[in-house]
Amino acid sequence: MEVFASMTSDQELRYLRETMEEYQDAPTELDDMVKQWASADLIGMEELFVTEMKDEEPDLYAALLVNRNANWVPQIEQMLQGSGTTFIAVGAGHLIGPDSVIAMLAAKGIVAERVQ
Repeated sequence: MEVFASMTSDQELRYLRETMEEYQDAPTELDDMVKQWASADLIGMEELFVTEMKDEEPDLYAALLVNRNANWVPQIEQMLQGSGTTFIAVGAGHLIGPDSVIAMLAAKGIVAERVQ
């Protein structure tokens, strides 16, 4: 909710309008995303979810994905300081693309992997 609270009124209205316009396509897009995830088609997922948002709504992309991912990385690093195995679940959109949590962790030398 913090993401939306930080948006300007114009950004909120634009996002709401786009969401309403794309509402009918949502079930098909979700089905496509699930199929791509199950088949490990991360490039297809990136094209479907990340690239479109990054190109069409860069502010929203930054707020929903990049900034949140960057905020999570220090928290994840702290979680990994404990002993044993650490399991962290996030939405699929946070695991794909150059600004993903996985990419940000890799830049710090931390290996994270997708599980199915």
